[in-house]
Amino acid sequence: MSYNETEVLAAVRRIEKYRAGQDGEIGAALAVVGLSSERVDKESAIRDDMIRVAHRVGASLRQIAEVSGLNRKTVSNIVGADKQGYWAATFLRYFQHRQFGRFWGGRCVGWQDVLQQR
Repeated sequence: MSYNETEVLAAVRRIEKYRAGQDGEIGAALAVVGLSSERVDKESAIRDDMIRVAHRVGASLRQIAEVSGLNRKTVSNIVGADKQGYWAATFLRYFQHRQFGRFWGGRCVGWQDVLQQR
């Protein structure tokens, strides 16, 4: 693997941020904990997105809870948080796939114009 200078500098900055000025083993341990928490946050977001997708395509809350290792209430909360985002995404997809736009207020507009009128 090869890295460019920008990638290396970004990694060094992140490590220094978590080391909090500590040297030696303490600084190294703090850096590992900080970087690990970043990764956990990212992976949790991906897992939550996949839970929402699985539910949208028909998987039950029980099935999702079973395979994810989460309880049903947690899965239900994750799926429930998707309601508003789901309808916004559906609205956008509908207008994005319209080749000729829609008539809105007497003129032909694209989906961007519809959102600006809201």
